[in-house]
Formats: sequence, C-alpha cells, structure tokens
Amino acid sequence: MEHFQIDLAGYRIGSDLLVKFGLKAALAVLVLFVGMRLASRFANALRRGMDRAGVDPMLSGFLRNAVQAGLLALLLAMCASFAGLPTATLLGAMGAAGLALGLALSSSLSNLAWGVLLIFFRPFRVGDYILAAGVEGTVQHMTLMHTWLVMADGREAVLPNAKVGGDAIVNFSRRGQRRVEFSVGVDYRTDLAHALGVAGEAVAALPRILVEPPPEAYADALGPSQVDLLIRAWTAADDYRDAHSQAIQAVKEAFNREGIVIACPRREIHLVRGQG
Repeated sequence: MEHFQIDLAGYRIGSDLLVKFGLKAALAVLVLFVGMRLASRFANALRRGMDRAGVDPMLSGFLRNAVQAGLLALLLAMCASFAGLPTATLLGAMGAAGLALGLALSSSLSNLAWGVLLIFFRPFRVGDYILAAGVEGTVQHMTLMHTWLVMADGREAVLPNAKVGGDAIVNFSRRGQRRVEFSVGVDYRTDLAHALGVAGEAVAALPRILVEPPPEAYADALGPSQVDLLIRAWTAADDYRDAHSQAIQAVKEAFNREGIVIACPRREIHLVRGQG
C-alpha cells in the first residue's frame, strides 16, 4: 500500500508538470500568433508612413523588413521564455549556427552588407544612368544582393553589390544635367574666330541645349593636318543622346553654309626621280 501511494504521488506531480507545461506552451503559441500579426501590421504601417513622407521605396521596403525581422526575433525569445525553455542556451545555439552560416556564405554576406550601405547612402536611384563596376547603364532594379542595369544596347547586367560598392560609381543623372562635348577639326587656313563663333551659335540655337551654363567653343589642339575645336554645352540628363547627336549635326550644317572646311587627314608624297 505504501509503494502504491508513492507511485500515485509521483503520478500526480508528473501530471501537474505536464499541465503546467501545456499551459505555458499554449500561451507561447498564442503570443507567437498574435505577435506575428501585430509585428506585420506595425511594419506595414511604418512603410505606409514612410511612403507618405516621400521616402524612397527601396529604403522604406528595407526598413520595413528590418523592423519586422527584429520584432520577430524578440517575439521568439519571449515565447521561448513563456514556454520555460532555456533562452540562454537557445540564443547560444543560434549564435553558433549564425557564425557557421556566415563563414560559409562570406561572399553573399559581403553583397548583403554592401546592399545595405548602398540603400542607406543612395549613390543612385532606380532610373539613374550610372557607370558601376565597369558597366554603364540605367538602374532597373536593386535588391540587397544585386543591382540590375539595362545597358544602352538593351542587354541586362546583374551586378553583385560588393562589386558595385567596392568600385567608383559615376552617376550621370543625379545632378539633372549633362555636358555635351565633342571636337571637330578644321583646315589650318580657316579663320578660327569665325569658326568658333559659328559653332557656338549653331549649338546655342538647339532647343535641347540649356541657356545656362552657356555653350562654349575653344581652339583645343594643333593636329598634324587640322586645328581641333572643342565644343561644350549643357543639356538635361534625359536629353543627352539626342542633344549630342543634334549638336554635331548642327555644327556640320553650319560649317557647310559658311564654307568652313572640316579637315581630313592628308599626306603629301614627293616623288624624286633617280639620276644616272
């Protein structure tokens, strides 16, 4: 009878522990379910607020995901505590797993780190025309890992963010203006002052050329068979290609009207007859 009473007492203790653990687990699951929904709603509300404030969509999306991930991490730790799990051991295991994963994915983490920096410092935006990692094109899309560029010939380039951020970035669109610049060679017998005036006036008359800063024309260099004139003007960044082509065409047509000869390379050959 005494042995039976001891077993019954142990059974009651085990039952009480099981009930308590079940209640804690149920509470943890409830908190996890409610907390996930609240974290998602809070993160979405934060993004909507940033969108209304005019924050860049890429930056607002990143901050939204970062906030939600942080809230979920805190929520998991809280639920583990409610369930009676040893949170210190759990966090230690997660840290060790994270370290091993980081060593295995070092190149990917480098892209991720540079992606975060590019999003925060914003050296370019979607739609900008840039030169990055030796590739020139229009930014089509960007994630934390890669940047997509559409090149002038229609090809798409996918660049790792580590290469984009680790090299010089030239943004042709950021300031809203680009300088049109080209040279043309004229004959040595040309009146340079007249040629420079004609070139400047022809470029300044184009609708896509900005009035300020005003177009400029210089005598740039003395070549083997021509004098090189340098023409510079400013245009809106989006009009660069059309403005560049139209400026060259306008100068060529103006020189034709004024009788200014565009020099071509030439050589003089003297034949010497042998004696004897």
